[in-house]
Amino acid sequence: MKKSILGGLAAAAVAVGIAAAAPAQATTDFGSGPYGGGYMGDHDAYAYWNMLDQLGNGVSPTIAQNFATQVCTAMSKGVSEGQLVNISEQNIIPGNTARLAVHGAEYHFCPTYY
Repeated sequence: MKKSILGGLAAAAVAVGIAAAAPAQATTDFGSGPYGGGYMGDHDAYAYWNMLDQLGNGVSPTIAQNFATQVCTAMSKGVSEGQLVNISEQNIIPGNTARLAVHGAEYHFCPTYY
C-alpha cells in the first residue's frame, strides 16, 4: 500500500512539477494569507491552488487538491515530510517549491502534520 501511495504522489509531483519547470517569477507573497489564503485545516483547494499558482505552478485546483490529499495520505502511512519533499524534488519540482508545496498541503488539508 505504501508503494502505491508513493507512486501516486510521484505522479502528482510530476503534474505539479511540469508546470513548475516553465519559467516563472515565483514569490512567497501569497496575497490573502499564508499558503494562498484561507485558514489552517480548511480543505480549501482554491487557496492551495492560489499558493501553487503564485509559485509558478500552473496546475488546476483539482490537481492541487489531489496532490494535497496524497501528501496527507502518505503522511498518515508514516512517510515523512522530508521523504515527500525528496519525492517531489526527484519529479521535477525545485527544492524550495517542493518544500512549500508539501507545507501548503499540510496547512490546508492535514494540519495535524503541519
